[in-house]
Amino acid sequence: MRHHHYGVQQVLGVVSLVLSTATSLRGAGRALGVMQDCAGLGPWRPSWSSTRLWLLRLGYYKLTRAKEQGSDWVWLVDHVVQTGAEKCLLIVGSRLSALPAMGKYLTHADVEPIAVYPVTQSKGEIVYQQLEEARKQTGVPREILADQGRDLHEGIRQFCQAHPETCCVYDLKHKVAAVLKRDLGADPTWQEFSHLAGQTSQRVEQTA
Repeated sequence: MRHHHYGVQQVLGVVSLVLSTATSLRGAGRALGVMQDCAGLGPWRPSWSSTRLWLLRLGYYKLTRAKEQGSDWVWLVDHVVQTGAEKCLLIVGSRLSALPAMGKYLTHADVEPIAVYPVTQSKGEIVYQQLEEARKQTGVPREILADQGRDLHEGIRQFCQAHPETCCVYDLKHKVAAVLKRDLGADPTWQEFSHLAGQTSQRVEQTA
């Protein structure tokens, strides 16, 4: 690659190890070095920071490349990556015409990143404007899959009012959680488990 110390095959090898085998950033570089040593190609070992940079460039390309326009898009929408007061509204999507065959499940390779919007505060009107902006990428989606968070719910409700061809679907994970809370909420064992789970969440989340 022009102006790069490593060739295309080396970059592809490291990125594939991370994306296809869940190898760590440091482990991918070391694994590539072992394979090249065995092949007599020299002790080239990309650093973890080089691997991360290649992945970021690949992700940026996939995020910003032109998307197919269509009326059968399904968006998956959620707030993610909260660091201190900042979080991101992430929208990924897949077309109904391109879903995996019956008996197979959706993977990261089956979805397309559509938009990432960093925010320090979020409310229904902000989410609505973000969805309208994302609409320019794919066209009006057929469905939006999301939880029932207040700001997300209100923003999606406004979007569906503006675009009646779009419906909102409650995601399965949060639906099951709501059913469990309704059925087990008064059980002492469940209450203790929920309390401990909440404590663990607070301890592992990043603070300001």
